[in-house]
Amino acid sequence: MAVKPGDRLPIKGVDIQVVTAAGNVIDKPVKGGGAANPFCAANPRKDELPADKEDNNSVGLLFTYGKFRMLDLADLEAYKNYELACPNNLIGTVDVYQVNVHGQFKGMAPELVSALHARAAMMGNGARKGGDLATWPILRGTPGLEDIWQLHYSVSGGKDNNPPDDFIANLEPSTPAPNDRWNTLKLSASSNGTFTVTNQRNGFSKTYKAKK
Repeated sequence: MAVKPGDRLPIKGVDIQVVTAAGNVIDKPVKGGGAANPFCAANPRKDELPADKEDNNSVGLLFTYGKFRMLDLADLEAYKNYELACPNNLIGTVDVYQVNVHGQFKGMAPELVSALHARAAMMGNGARKGGDLATWPILRGTPGLEDIWQLHYSVSGGKDNNPPDDFIANLEPSTPAPNDRWNTLKLSASSNGTFTVTNQRNGFSKTYKAKK
């Protein structure tokens, strides 16, 4: 499918809405979005990075399963994120935020990340790609955020800017171990809004109960 903002993917039982595609974003808020965003005033739009324009062609998806909501904007950079956030937050709040561009700082737009009020952030970083040091203060400052989950221990982050080991799927190279390279994080969601994240490496999981 060649998608455009506003399209929906035909997957039975789940509402998957395209919010960004081919350099464009939705032109009106999704259900639950549209409120004025108080985080815009302190966070002016970042400059576009000409060498990385392909990132801003990313297909960004909003997943809704009953009361559960998750946002994945792929490699969308901060310059383009701004259009989703200001002056009004077109997305609203979500339960899970898939961190842009592997957690590279160029994808971090505080005006959007803060407005999402996500309970869990999931980062598809590598040991030496993404998980940037400058990304951490933005994620940690997200209102309502309980945990950050990562695919890999971030070498540049060090112990102070990585989550606890149980929230990291692959610890190499900080703690070399056999077969500690291809583990994943599994997200399971219920239509009532409860969701669970499980670390395949050690079986550790955490359940986030639906909000009342």
